[in-house]
Amino acid sequence: MESMTFVLFGATGDLAKRKIYPALYNLYRDQK
Repeated sequence: MESMTFVLFGATGDLAKRKIYPALYNLYRDQK
């Protein structure tokens, strides 16, 4: 599998906690 680097700015807000973090986790989990 090809590796990926993801940089996220402004990750302390409510949007990041509710939407972005779970989406990134699901992408990571599905690639395993």
